[in-house]
Amino acid sequence: MSKMICITTIVAFVFAGVSGQVNTGGVELASITDALSVALKNNPNKQVYDLNVQKAKADFKTAESFLYPTVSASATGQDNLVIAVTPVPGEIVNQPGKTVYLKFGKQYVFNGGLTVSRTLLNWQAHAQARAAKTNIALSQAQADAYVQVLKQQTAQFYFTCLIAKAAVKVSDKDLTLADSVVKTIQQRLAEGLTDSASLNSALINYNQVLQNKLQNQELLDESLQNLRIVLGLPNAEGLVLTKEVDLYAYGDDVNPALATDKNLMVYPQQLTIAEWNEKAQKNTYSPQILMLGYFGKQQFGDNLLPSFGPGNWTNYQYIGLSISVPIFTGFSTKNKIKSAGVSKSITEQQYKAAQLQSQANDSIVLARAANYRAICMASAETFKLYFANCQLGKQKFEEGIVSIDVYLKSFQDYLSAENTHLNNLSLLYSNYAVVLSRQ
Repeated sequence: MSKMICITTIVAFVFAGVSGQVNTGGVELASITDALSVALKNNPNKQVYDLNVQKAKADFKTAESFLYPTVSASATGQDNLVIAVTPVPGEIVNQPGKTVYLKFGKQYVFNGGLTVSRTLLNWQAHAQARAAKTNIALSQAQADAYVQVLKQQTAQFYFTCLIAKAAVKVSDKDLTLADSVVKTIQQRLAEGLTDSASLNSALINYNQVLQNKLQNQELLDESLQNLRIVLGLPNAEGLVLTKEVDLYAYGDDVNPALATDKNLMVYPQQLTIAEWNEKAQKNTYSPQILMLGYFGKQQFGDNLLPSFGPGNWTNYQYIGLSISVPIFTGFSTKNKIKSAGVSKSITEQQYKAAQLQSQANDSIVLARAANYRAICMASAETFKLYFANCQLGKQKFEEGIVSIDVYLKSFQDYLSAENTHLNNLSLLYSNYAVVLSRQ
């Protein structure tokens, strides 16, 4: 639709090919504040980001688990199928000068008890836990960044609905005006005061206005459907916008002040995680100290099944300390450290590039805020003047002062001015949506 190309672009850049009907009842939106409130509460994608924050918190607790001891219970039974022999001096069994081979032990051995272990020193696990903690902040920053995007989308669809609704009303007035001209020509043709060519021109003009109205209505239906999507409303639930946009009074509530772009807040968290990941790889060379203890009972016997009578079990306990230091890992650790360092450098460069891009975008948004408002003021005045000329042309045509061609030319000029002003409004409110998302 030529009249609303810019508005259509705003709708189509996120959701395309969706159609719907205007619903009554259900959710009523009296302002953009209402729309944002519903979107922040119901949007399913925002709920996914909130769940990601909860997941990051759970992952951090998991990463911190190395600080706590682990306790496990175990019970084992062993059948010594062939007991090994041990060479001993013959003097032990009154066979001096000989070597005697004796078997020590029982056919069956049973153990049961608790194993307790605790990591005393593990710098790699510590760095990984710090990275997991920073990931909570990263998930929250990503959620905040999406809220900014959601606000912008919601505002764009909301304002598109308002402008489309205003366009439908203007089209209704245009259609009434075009219809009155057709009736006037038909009356004159019946009186023999004009020809069929004039009637055909009036009918062509009427059909063009009717086409514009139908396209405006289609855009309104689609934009309402797209707004319902970002609001997280089911298709069966109605959506009504009670606010009306004034084509001649607009932008008074636009405050061209931009807060920090939430998308930039993601990069510092990513950089911190990259630093901790690099430290984690470097700490692979650090020693790890583990304390291990076993507290249980042991039984030796000649029967397949253990006995639980008094005195059949003996204490079996020990405590140990393990220190491990990697010496050579086939250069894999060295390459992992190098890769982690490059990843950190990439994140740093991405952050710098994003800052420059954000600064440029902010300058453009602020410049447009002033320019579009000035443009709309001029196009609104032009729209008024062309409408006045169209009304005067209609009077002159009805009085027979000018021909139908002269009047239709003034009507087409009016429609062109209407098209220009509506497009300018769509640009103004699209830019306002960006500003609103940053406040």
